[in-house]
Amino acid sequence: MSRSWIFKPITTREEGEAFIALLHANSLMFHFEDDVWDILWGEAADAPTDVEIAALDLRRNELYEGQFDWGEHECPIGYALHIMGLTEEE
Repeated sequence: MSRSWIFKPITTREEGEAFIALLHANSLMFHFEDDVWDILWGEAADAPTDVEIAALDLRRNELYEGQFDWGEHECPIGYALHIMGLTEEE
């Protein structure tokens, strides 16, 4: 299973949205305020490697350091909740 998308830097809100959608689609979603190294990914064959975890940590930081305008979602976590269907749509 190729996860090359994990290694692509996030430089725009649109790239951030795509990254969050891929996290969800690949069952790798995590709360962005948590330390990605503290997440119990499990021993499954598809658990992220240490190299992938390091990249996820960088991408998470880029989601915030980019200071993107997340619009109605307000922040990366708000967009993640939207992607996961956990927000009320108006």
